Amino acid sequence: MLALDTLKHQADITYAFFVFNNEDLTYAMFELGHFVGKLGQGRVTVLHMSDVNFPKSVPGVAVKPIVVKLEEASLALIRELKGAGYKISF
Repeated sequence: MLALDTLKHQADITYAFFVFNNEDLTYAMFELGHFVGKLGQGRVTVLHMSDVNFPKSVPGVAVKPIVVKLEEASLALIRELKGAGYKISF
């Protein structure tokens, strides 16, 4: 299922995370713009491995290269969610 299809079926989505590879980039930019338009700026995060040629700056999108273990990257995700107003406990 494409991310846009998910948004149609889940009206209560308030934040989106994307993980992309190089093959996804063309369609990914379209989807990102759609999600930023629907969810608002600061409510979309892109995760990508360092070998993916993803733009460093996309308006309204937090771009996070995964340069450490995924477990360590999860702390950055928690900060993004807290910054968006979510209460996180673990």
